[in-house]
Amino acid sequence: MSTGSSVGSVVWPILLANLPDKVGFGWTCRIMALICLFCGIISYLLLATRLPRKPRGPIFYRPAWRNPQYVLAVLNFWVGFTSLLKSAKLINLDCFFWYVDESLRCVYPCGLES
Repeated sequence: MSTGSSVGSVVWPILLANLPDKVGFGWTCRIMALICLFCGIISYLLLATRLPRKPRGPIFYRPAWRNPQYVLAVLNFWVGFTSLLKSAKLINLDCFFWYVDESLRCVYPCGLES
């Protein structure tokens, strides 16, 4: 487990430097995702927990909503993420209305544009 960051700091730059010229950027991202998926599946299959499992609780825990600190934390995260996503959308719209060239516009992942 302690070799993950050192291997990653060697493997990812080599992949990013060499693969886009051979297979393109899209396939480079797919290959890197498959490597991550493979490593995740292997670690999931090989690692075991030392502690016994806890009994599962309810999916929605109503008493937590009586705690004002919890409610404020949930509202804080909701407002923060909503404003982040909406600002990304507004930046893209601003580029559109000011007739910025398509190649110079901000590129967002699929979920940020909606």
